[in-house]
Amino acid sequence: NLENHAHIMSDIINKKVDFIPDLYGELAVKAIKAMKDGEIIMLDNVRFDKEEVSLRKFNGENFTPQANAKMVEVLAPLASLFVNDAFAAAHRCQPSLVGFAEKLPAVAGRVMQRELDYLGKSIESGPSPRIALLGGSKAADSVTVANNFLEKGIDEVLTGGVVANIFLIASGIDIGKQSTEFIIQSISEYKKIIEKAKKLINNYGKRIVVPTDVAINDNGLRRGISVKDLPTDHAIYDIG
Repeated sequence: NLENHAHIMSDIINKKVDFIPDLYGELAVKAIKAMKDGEIIMLDNVRFDKEEVSLRKFNGENFTPQANAKMVEVLAPLASLFVNDAFAAAHRCQPSLVGFAEKLPAVAGRVMQRELDYLGKSIESGPSPRIALLGGSKAADSVTVANNFLEKGIDEVLTGGVVANIFLIASGIDIGKQSTEFIIQSISEYKKIIEKAKKLINNYGKRIVVPTDVAINDNGLRRGISVKDLPTDHAIYDIG
């Protein structure tokens, strides 16, 4: 739970933060209603809520499912404002991130504001060339981010990790059975993501940079091979 987080926050801001071992049950509601001006409480981890995990997919139209989650229905009437300060998680479609904004006035927190300011300046008016590096295993999100970056004038998008593997496949390169199956198993709509990557390559060409060599897991050892030597029976872990 978040009890230790409450203690740490108390030390950081030099103000008492009471931890409530509940999220939206009777204990949480009672604690919120008993609060006085200036008091701070921390409820338990939203990840303990089943709907926070199960309602994480965007339906393509609106955030109604997330707004109708039990957590939002119970807590929103007890609040005056929703502040989102979780920049690193803001891309997620979950009740705690998008549901409350459907029921309450919503604003960005100071961390969110600072990150957006820096990002906006970098994209719109930063020194050229402006280059974005996208990698890791969250390839579906990164393909969408790549599209947004390129639309807004980023000069190049460099790819690594699973993101690079997606763009290699979209470029017509067979990366091998292991890495292809990993993408199929980890990305539910992998065909749509690959098609989206193909469109980006068609639209932006060399502004999307894929690796010329990759690192494979060769019996527990990292070994670099040229993309020209693909496909490989080994798992591709990253750029070479």
